[in-house]
This record gives sequence, structure tokens and C-alpha cells, in this order.
Amino acid sequence: MTIESQTPFDVEVQVTDAKREGWAILARATRESSTVNETVTDMGPTWVFRFHCGGSKVGELALDREELRRARWAVEVPPDVADRMRQLGFEPPPDRERD
Repeated sequence: MTIESQTPFDVEVQVTDAKREGWAILARATRESSTVNETVTDMGPTWVFRFHCGGSKVGELALDREELRRARWAVEVPPDVADRMRQLGFEPPPDRERD
């Protein structure tokens, strides 16, 4: 499973099934990059992804297994996650120093 983020923020990504009875940490999606997790449990026909930062839920996305297969098991952090983070007062981290 690949988590792709075009947002300027790092977020924690959790996943569960359609019942939403228990969440598992999937990855820490690093800003403007892709993060891979090769040991993902099958969540069944519906996968629900939740995005967190600083203890706040900043977004959620539900996809069915067929959508994930067509996307080659890649999930994009929705752009509205960055909007929500700005509303909550989060600022993007400063650019990393380049050598």
C-alpha cells in the first residue's frame, strides 16, 4: 500500500473496515512524498482511511477494494486535509535545508 501526499503537511494515516470498530496505524505520510507499507491487513470490501495530525482528525476517505486495486493499492491524501489543517491553525513546516 502506498500513501501519496501532495500536501505540505505530515499526517498519520489509520485504516479500518466499514464497521469502523477498530483503527490500525497504516503509515506516517510525509509531506509531498510517497510512503509505502508492505504489511497491510486486508480490511475487506470497504477500506476507511483516517488522517490525523497533532491529535486532531483532519480527514477521512472510504474506498472499496476494487478502487484500490485499480489504483494499484495507492491512496492519495485528499487536498482538503491540508485545508482542514490550516483551519485548525497548523502551519506547514519550513523547507528542509538542502545540502
